Amino acid sequence: MDYHLIIVYITSGLGSIFSVLCIVIFSGVTIAEFLKITKNIETIVNDIFKIFRKKHSFIPILSGYLLSIPIMCCITAFVVLNPVIEGLALKVNASKKKFLYMLAIGTVISFNLIYPSPVILVITDTLDIDPLDTLPVSIPISILLLVISYYFMHTKIEITPEKVQTSLRSSTEAWSPILIPISLIFLGLIVENQILKFLGNVNVALLIGVLISLIIANRHLSTDEISIALKRSSSKAGRILLDLCGAGALGNVIAHSDFSNDVLGLLDNSSVPVMLFPFLIAMFIQTAQGSRVVTAIVTADIVKDFACMQTVFMICAGTFMFSYVSDPYFWLVKHDSSMKENLKHYTLPLALSGVVVLVCAILFL
Repeated sequence: MDYHLIIVYITSGLGSIFSVLCIVIFSGVTIAEFLKITKNIETIVNDIFKIFRKKHSFIPILSGYLLSIPIMCCITAFVVLNPVIEGLALKVNASKKKFLYMLAIGTVISFNLIYPSPVILVITDTLDIDPLDTLPVSIPISILLLVISYYFMHTKIEITPEKVQTSLRSSTEAWSPILIPISLIFLGLIVENQILKFLGNVNVALLIGVLISLIIANRHLSTDEISIALKRSSSKAGRILLDLCGAGALGNVIAHSDFSNDVLGLLDNSSVPVMLFPFLIAMFIQTAQGSRVVTAIVTADIVKDFACMQTVFMICAGTFMFSYVSDPYFWLVKHDSSMKENLKHYTLPLALSGVVVLVCAILFL
């Protein structure tokens, strides 16, 4: 590649991640910070205990799976639910890291498989397949992945005996910075109203969540405490964004290289069965450049001559494979963990999910 182009791709890849995730990450971290310092996270966790009396260790993976669908972004769903799952882990004396990994896996399962996810949309659009036709297949497979992932990753919990009494007023205050943005995003998807669509934009909705957090914090904290909290959340968001943007820069260089054509050339000259081409191409591209949507776009365009339902889920299987240093989500989930922990609790479970989807596609489609 031309050296000048490499710089262009680095800066554009970095900039694209920043433009998509800057407000999302800042808003999510800020909402989480204010939930903690106002102690509203305690109220949320105790409300969860009232609703889910058993199987609290299933909450992280299920909540991630469900929220990723309306938000249509696994990273955003993770950021929004992060403080809730952290608080739940502390309450039941479970591993906070393990709970957050389960949350991440749940968000990726639905993001890679369930319409209207961008992954499914771009694959079906390129292959000229009705995306609604994927649901009878994707829903059972995703539920199977949820169950397998839960038993592969679940951790022992010990519910602490003390319970904090909550009222309707305290619950409303605690949940509003989370539920109002989620509701706006959902309304923006289903209602044909320009104002609601604007308010339902992920960036706008989460900024509204930040505003609600500030209004609530103003009732309990001094101006200096609010200022310190904002500085702290900005610092955390900045560190996270630098990791994400670095992965975006690397992935964009690889996406604009001849990598995908080279992979196809290698497969053409090998003895690999043609039916596995969609999966293997997607796997190599996903491992190399990290973006699941880019993987879906590039792979579907290469294999569009094999358009069928099996091809759709072969590509989906490949998007699960080997999410590593080129994947921005890898760095968000890693945070304070070691590389070994991240490979074990993030990369490996997703790879196993990809194998399960591949086997299902071969046997039943």
